[in-house]
Amino acid sequence: MPGEPKYAAAIRTVRLRIGARANAGKLAALAATVAEWGRAVSFYTNLFLDHPGVFEARRTMPLRSGPAAGTAKEVAWTEQDRLIWAESVTVATPAHPHIPPERDFEAACPGCLSGPFAGARDRSAHRADHLGAS
Repeated sequence: MPGEPKYAAAIRTVRLRIGARANAGKLAALAATVAEWGRAVSFYTNLFLDHPGVFEARRTMPLRSGPAAGTAKEVAWTEQDRLIWAESVTVATPAHPHIPPERDFEAACPGCLSGPFAGARDRSAHRADHLGAS
């Protein structure tokens, strides 16, 4: 019904097998990782709850083959499109340098953007241009 609050439930289960002789430093790092993961999940859950239209968003897709080649059709966003949009509005990149403070993922989860996946955000920001949303 219009005007009623929308609710979402997110459940995550992570099972790790940790031996009795686990290194205390590794256990502390694991606990810190779990806390960071929880903050990141909460941040993006709130983002999507604040922007429910993302789940009904559509984009124009050019048709490159077949009898309709050279034309375009409108298609619903894929899960990948939603993730690309989320990164483009929460992570500052050269393509999207101005992120509002309340959407700044790096401020909400400091340190989460470093490491092996840091380069992925630049690729995602480049792909976000085709979505045309902000």
